[in-house]
Amino acid sequence: MVDAAAERIVWRAYRSRKGKARRHCERVVREHSERVVAVLREAEAHQGAEPEQALEDLMVLLLTIAERYAEGHVGRLLDGPQLGEDRVAPRESLRFVAFGVSVVALLAGAAFAGFPEAALVALLPLLAIGSAIVLNRGKVPAPGQLTDLIIPR
Repeated sequence: MVDAAAERIVWRAYRSRKGKARRHCERVVREHSERVVAVLREAEAHQGAEPEQALEDLMVLLLTIAERYAEGHVGRLLDGPQLGEDRVAPRESLRFVAFGVSVVALLAGAAFAGFPEAALVALLPLLAIGSAIVLNRGKVPAPGQLTDLIIPR
């Protein structure tokens, strides 16, 4: 996967405007972001066959995106010839819904299993952390972050 930070910035480019964008403008920028991410992933996929050329192409793409983003052209991160027809669907909202449903379902299951109310209160942060780790593809918070989440200060 292309650098997660670069991809995250492209996904959230429509939010970087100062004021509230109109819905149709926001939709156009989101569609453009989907196409830009598809181009980045395709450029990364070519690294196995031609590593030097693919790295150079990826570098040019990322520099173009960074320059246009810095100029505020979030709807033109790449030009038409650079963009393909492929689009990548964002999964952020789906992951958020899956997180909420999994936490509620696990907590309801524990309640139906007969856990005492005090145990359910203590179980909620653990279920939330566990679900977040699973849905974020195994990215585990540091032990200090975990204790801060479990033990409120």
